[in-house]
Amino acid sequence: TNAISAALYSKLSFNPIDDFVGISLLGREPGVLVVHPSLPVKSVAELIAYAKERPGQLNYASSGNGSGQHLFMALFASMSGINIVHVPYRGSGQATTDLLGGTVPMAMPGTAGMVGHIKAGKLRPLATSGVTRSPQLPEVPTLAESGLAGYSAYVWMGLLAPKGTPPA
Repeated sequence: TNAISAALYSKLSFNPIDDFVGISLLGREPGVLVVHPSLPVKSVAELIAYAKERPGQLNYASSGNGSGQHLFMALFASMSGINIVHVPYRGSGQATTDLLGGTVPMAMPGTAGMVGHIKAGKLRPLATSGVTRSPQLPEVPTLAESGLAGYSAYVWMGLLAPKGTPPA
């Protein structure tokens, strides 16, 4: 959130970069591009072709404006040259509910939260956003493998402290 805020907002009550010191990277997670089974696509190439035939008619859910889910899909749209419509939610819970219900046909949420839905056949995975395939979904190609060379996106979590905190 701090890294995204620094890039998206010109006026904040704090400086997300200068006011904190990094302590440790705690982890990172790739996203997974998933579609509702009612969407008639089975690959990234098919999704891109489908979206190009319907500019501005295909919606995607995210957990909110400026979230990783939003930015992952915005990068995907930009790199693939498609015009898709962002539907921001107030968190991932309702976005996932509407994705599972088919209200919105696609999203790129974090991998961990989608594995169960994918294994149950409730969502169809097309690709993951990492540099390498996800150990949780080894059969799912990356977006780079699927034709978007150079695509790489992760949500990462780190531990920060206020600048000036003693190193000990």
